[in-house]
Amino acid sequence: MRLLFVGLNAEYINPTSLLIPRMLMLFADTVCFGPGYVSEDELEVGIESFVGKHGPFDFVVTTSQLALSSNADIFINFYKRYTVRRWDNYETLRPFLGDVQAFLAIQGLRRIVFAMDLDTHGVSADLLLRLDQSADYICAWGKGFCRPSSELSNLLLEPAYTKKAQQVSLGLWYDFCNVHFTRFINVGHFVGLDEFCFSPITYRPLAVCVPGVLYRSRRQTLDKLREHRRLRIGSTRYQLFFSILDKLYMSPYSHPLLHLIYRRLFINLLSSSKISMTDGAAYDMMIRKFVEIPAYGSLLLARPCAGFERLGFRDGESAVILNESDTIHQVTRLLSDQERMQTIARKGQSVVWNNHSIHARASQVSSSLTKIINGSFAGSLWVDGEFQLLDNHESAAAKS
Repeated sequence: MRLLFVGLNAEYINPTSLLIPRMLMLFADTVCFGPGYVSEDELEVGIESFVGKHGPFDFVVTTSQLALSSNADIFINFYKRYTVRRWDNYETLRPFLGDVQAFLAIQGLRRIVFAMDLDTHGVSADLLLRLDQSADYICAWGKGFCRPSSELSNLLLEPAYTKKAQQVSLGLWYDFCNVHFTRFINVGHFVGLDEFCFSPITYRPLAVCVPGVLYRSRRQTLDKLREHRRLRIGSTRYQLFFSILDKLYMSPYSHPLLHLIYRRLFINLLSSSKISMTDGAAYDMMIRKFVEIPAYGSLLLARPCAGFERLGFRDGESAVILNESDTIHQVTRLLSDQERMQTIARKGQSVVWNNHSIHARASQVSSSLTKIINGSFAGSLWVDGEFQLLDNHESAAAKS
């Protein structure tokens, strides 16, 4: 199998985008095209010429950010502000964006779009139309991993989504996933092998942490934990420092050294914490922390995302579901039995290793593309932590 991966060789604080081509290379002859992957001269000649020289390919693979961005200035500003680039000239991005999107419009290509970088609950109808037209198959958490807006009690309690609700109809992704079920390779964020930490719970100095952006429910949990004066809670003050630098236009996330420090502080937080709490924010989607936390050997304490058990997690076995009404008592009870905590943390780590690591994703995506080539792919789903492919005769039942 030969794949053309079209993307940008740039490092974002979320490492999934850089892991995608590495994951593809585990099972296929993969050639990369884009800034930082090829010379500026090759970019100027264009992707069609590149394909003519290095093809043929069975699939062209790209990301939704590249396939769907309609404003070149916003696209360029994102890479300037938030990524460490592996090329010199930002102005190459403008013609590159147009070149790739024109190429994706060509009929007859087998086009795979990884849509893990979409704000799926706030996505607009126009963006979904462009995704429909730019992708034959979509790699993202789809059916079984999103909820309708009517079931999201926290959605409009988040200020960001209150504003979005005035601009777009929220919750369109849910219907899109169901309508286009047979086009979904139903996979999302995964972790690299270097993201596993095996230090035991006993040696970890921090009792608990709440990593990432402090959305409403996370902030409430952190405030409750702080009421217990004796709990050693992991600090995320470095996020505020970086945010201030960013607001001062100092671009800390795109500075190679500061970027490395930020990532290292995040890794140290998880690998030093006995317990780490997360959730799917206002839209209850499966975010990367659901696999990062167990990978780093911390016990996953979670307000479950949509599809939590489908991912392979079981309350009290491989993770613990957050008791929002009695969080302090729940955490102190867990800390009093570190042997049980270690058993749960190790089981959670095993779930991620077997089902959500780079090698697991490679196997899942490879089997999906093989079925697409032979004409028998009709969607995919997860059952009890196992990725399952459907044939044409099975898809109608799965849709229902």
